[in-house]
Amino acid sequence: MKDTLQHLNSRIGQLELKIDSLTSNAELQRLSYEVNAKQDIITQVNDFYDSAWLKLIIVISILGILVPIVAQYFQRKNLNDLTEFIRNQMNDSFDRRIEELEEFNRNKIEGELLEFKDKITEIEEQNSKTLVELDASTYYLQGRASVLSKQYFLSIPSFLKSAYLFLDTDRPERANVQFVNLKLCLKNINSTKPIEQSNKLLKEGSYKMTIDEMIEYFESHDKNELYKVNLEAVIKEIKRIKNGG
Repeated sequence: MKDTLQHLNSRIGQLELKIDSLTSNAELQRLSYEVNAKQDIITQVNDFYDSAWLKLIIVISILGILVPIVAQYFQRKNLNDLTEFIRNQMNDSFDRRIEELEEFNRNKIEGELLEFKDKITEIEEQNSKTLVELDASTYYLQGRASVLSKQYFLSIPSFLKSAYLFLDTDRPERANVQFVNLKLCLKNINSTKPIEQSNKLLKEGSYKMTIDEMIEYFESHDKNELYKVNLEAVIKEIKRIKNGG
């Protein structure tokens, strides 16, 4: 019995040793697993950081190459855009300035042409009046010459034409002188023959009027106050001649 108990105790002791050994092995395996797991984590962390640093270095290297290129691209693009903008602005400004100058020159030229035309018209009108006055003076001289040669039938239409023309000049008062000369001319006539001859010359000439028709024209003219008195004297002399002197 005693031997049996000892044997059991011995077996129990061995069993306990085996259990302790198993427990120790399990603990060692657990510790080994934890160490290996931590080492794996550390390795993964190291690999991650190594990879991250490598990637960062690669990215920085790439950025170091790309950033200047991109910057230059945008700088050039901005410069091109700016250059194009300035060019367009200058072209627009230049075109607008050209249009303004063309409009200014056109208006100035048109104004000067209009002023020149006005001056030409004024000169033409003045020349026309000068020519009319020259014709009036010529008829006056013809009338005076005819009186001196006693060709009264020529003097009458000459003085009437001269008076007619002077009314269209800048010296309408000269018409009064013609009626003075015509009055003196008529005083030398005592028959109707010179009157008839004068009427024929007037009707066949450019005026197409008789002495009486021209007298009516002078009476109705708006400037008749300049010669009214002497015109009435002329009318009186014509009536005298028609009444037989």
